Amino acid sequence: MALSDSPNKTAAASLLALSLLAIWGTWGIGGRTGFLGLLKDALEAKIQRLPVVNEPVKQFYTGIGPIDHFIRRLNMFLWPAIDGTWPGLCLVAWELNGQFSAAWMIAGIEGLRQGNRGKLISYTTIFGLISQTFTFAVTVPFYLSLHLLTSPTSLATLQPPTNDIDPSAAFLVNPARLLAWPIAFTLSYLLPTFLVTLPCPSYTSFSTRQTIMAFWDLYPIPFKLLQIVLVRVFTSILPPPINPKSKPQSLPHRKALTLHLLGAIYAFSALVSGLSHIITLTLSLSPLLFPALFTPAARDSLSFGNIFVPVSPWYNEKVEHLGGGLWRFLVWNLAVSEVAPLVWAGVAYWNARLRFAGGEGGKGGEDRVRGNGWGVWGAVVGKIAALTLIGGPGVAIAWLAWEREKIVLGPLRVSKRIE
Repeated sequence: MALSDSPNKTAAASLLALSLLAIWGTWGIGGRTGFLGLLKDALEAKIQRLPVVNEPVKQFYTGIGPIDHFIRRLNMFLWPAIDGTWPGLCLVAWELNGQFSAAWMIAGIEGLRQGNRGKLISYTTIFGLISQTFTFAVTVPFYLSLHLLTSPTSLATLQPPTNDIDPSAAFLVNPARLLAWPIAFTLSYLLPTFLVTLPCPSYTSFSTRQTIMAFWDLYPIPFKLLQIVLVRVFTSILPPPINPKSKPQSLPHRKALTLHLLGAIYAFSALVSGLSHIITLTLSLSPLLFPALFTPAARDSLSFGNIFVPVSPWYNEKVEHLGGGLWRFLVWNLAVSEVAPLVWAGVAYWNARLRFAGGEGGKGGEDRVRGNGWGVWGAVVGKIAALTLIGGPGVAIAWLAWEREKIVLGPLRVSKRIE
């Protein structure tokens, strides 16, 4: 029996609903509370100044008018999140950046898969730039819903495996691209994220910080360029089977290598998002557990509710400064950006289990998917909940994605010599 696409359609509809909710919870609330008006006034001022510090806004970056305007707008928008005046806001931004690694990992890997070549979802650089313009919370659910409806790797469009057709071939990725992914992500996204937090002006000037922020604003472009360069380097210097120009490898060998490299990426993503969440969770609970260590203002700023719980969609209390408006904006951004990839990962795992149940997809899936009863799914849900609570949604997403890979691509045999 062919796998029903009902779970994909239901999940895609839910993700699109999340995207619409994100528009209402970010841009809608931003407009009603006056946050966007304050931002507009700051950008249209005759002499533009950064919030709080009152330093001049850097005007020149690339010499290309629209790009420089985009950078100035985004820098002004995000400045309160890294200024340090609002500790809770800084913590929200920290958590958001850490959890985003899981969403970008999904988009990046799915865009590289053999079965998605030439499809709209493979143009992840464009989607990355769109997310910088319209927020992660609006773009990520839309991208993931598009994946569920159009991608062969969603599994809903694949025929059951036969002796002649192995649908898992659609999941293969050029190994050089997988090797390049964590390096490119570290240099284009994580490094600017770290550098932009260095205190001003003791460690870096305000002008330099704005330049670093510009790299972060446009991170999908350096990410893509670094990938291209690194893939060419790896292709030139590394031996088979990394080098795609070498003697073609059999499908089982290619699957094993893809699985091995994907495991490293998922571990990397789980480490980044997990550390981010643990630090955020610890700091947000500390005022409750050790109130004597914090001033009343700090206790309120760092409270768990102010970090993780978005305001009501009908919230309309006016804000007096950009920091207050951005805070509410980013908490909504964080909430949707954490939920959407988790929904996608859960559906992708569900599809993989059902598609390859009984080991039809090869011996790799036989032991791992035997049994799809309520007890099995209860254990899966329990593990997702535990991982989310302890390490954050990004860790749960990485685990679900990894389990899906093991089901589809088979046993991890790359530790043995590939001949």
